[in-house]
Amino acid sequence: MNDHVPATDGLPRIVATGQTGAGKSTLGNTLLGVDGVLDTSGRINCTDRVHRVLFPRGLEYVDLPGVASDEAFENYNRMALGVPQVDTWPRAERLTVVTHRPGGRRQATTAATDLCPDLVLYLIAPHRAFGYSDAAYLSELIACHGVDRILFVLNLFDGPGGVRVATDQNIADVTGEVAKVCLDSGHELKPERLVRISCRTGAGLPRLIEAIAEVVGPRHRKPLAGLLSYQRKEAPARWSALLGEALGPFLASVGAESPSSLEKGRQVLAGYRDDVVAAFAAESPWTPDHRWPDGLAAAWDTLAGSVLDDLRKEHRDPVVEMRTVVVSTEQVPIWGSRKETDYSDPKIEREPVYEYRMVEGPPDDVIEGVIGWFEHGRYSQKRRKKVHVGYRDKIVGYRKRRVDYITGYETVKKTKKVPQVVDERVVVTWEPYGPPVAALLLAVCLVVFEDLAEKPGGANRLRRRFAQARKALGDSYDPASLLADPDVARLMAPAMGLA
Repeated sequence: MNDHVPATDGLPRIVATGQTGAGKSTLGNTLLGVDGVLDTSGRINCTDRVHRVLFPRGLEYVDLPGVASDEAFENYNRMALGVPQVDTWPRAERLTVVTHRPGGRRQATTAATDLCPDLVLYLIAPHRAFGYSDAAYLSELIACHGVDRILFVLNLFDGPGGVRVATDQNIADVTGEVAKVCLDSGHELKPERLVRISCRTGAGLPRLIEAIAEVVGPRHRKPLAGLLSYQRKEAPARWSALLGEALGPFLASVGAESPSSLEKGRQVLAGYRDDVVAAFAAESPWTPDHRWPDGLAAAWDTLAGSVLDDLRKEHRDPVVEMRTVVVSTEQVPIWGSRKETDYSDPKIEREPVYEYRMVEGPPDDVIEGVIGWFEHGRYSQKRRKKVHVGYRDKIVGYRKRRVDYITGYETVKKTKKVPQVVDERVVVTWEPYGPPVAALLLAVCLVVFEDLAEKPGGANRLRRRFAQARKALGDSYDPASLLADPDVARLMAPAMGLA
């Protein structure tokens, strides 16, 4: 028979269970407001013993080994909660309990015990699968303690840039699985028994504390009210620092950009708005996938338009064109031409000169030659013959030449290109987004955390939040340490559910 460990000084005992790495230890540190009390290394099965934290404000928080991972550790968990152990796994015989008291004192005891929780916080990381082993454990936990003493906590982890890791579908799937296990156990999962928070940043923590107070009843509400007051008073600086780590670089990059046109500026601002909603609406069902209410959408459009109008600057520039102007004029002759006969340049041809002469020569006929030789004593014949005696030049014509002459005069203008102002044009330039857009995005972050999607008056609240953020930021700011400013930190406190 296991020994029971009674609650200390009548404090409400809250026992955290759930998957290994789901954030049980981180939630304990966040409730306490001090990091490092419970090991939150993030390693699988990083908790191998039971840790009891006795809060100075009146609360006992018990951090158990994780389930649905290591069989031996799960039997330790089952033993602590009085849930029957799995016989096929290594059986837990004794538990090591480490008690953390105010002032940092610790007392380690070893006992065979089961705890008697006033409330069981069942932590779930929605981005992980809720498998068969999780369902089997939850079914036995409900059979042992009932649904009325179990509060389901969806721990929404942040990824790079502060963007939520779990998708809407992940959350819907896990919620459906939990509801199915409850229904199979003969119970109905009430919506108020499912709370979304970020154990690391503490977003939604006041909602969790209020839900705990509803479960544990009037007897324990006073210490829980003290815890809630403490969180609201002490936590803003821590949350604003965590927000600054994500918002600072984001707003620094946004503030350095400039719109290229009115329409493009509206599109870019809408994209940044959805980025802020996705990153900082972890505990709110309001996400960019849901349609904005008409009134809130109209208020956003009005504010975004006013911001862009302030960034738009107009000035008139002269329109300069290169024009042709006359520098000087002069009379230039107009020339004509004709061809004339040049008698000083005759065309001469050489022709041969012939004369007729009597010459002797052999006769043309041999017989006549022989007769002549007997009659005249010579074998030849005189005849008249045309003989070439030389050459002579003959003028056959005269060559032509081109003669230029002036036919008249014309006026020629000398010109050059000179710049001249012919008109004026309106030139539009855009200043960087800067503080006005940062204030608008902070206002969106505020109204998202306030769940104004389902509440009347959201449009007016958005306008007021924008005016407050604009006043807190001023005309110049350092985005990297944006939320370190006390005025901005106080402004952002309601966004984290702290005020």
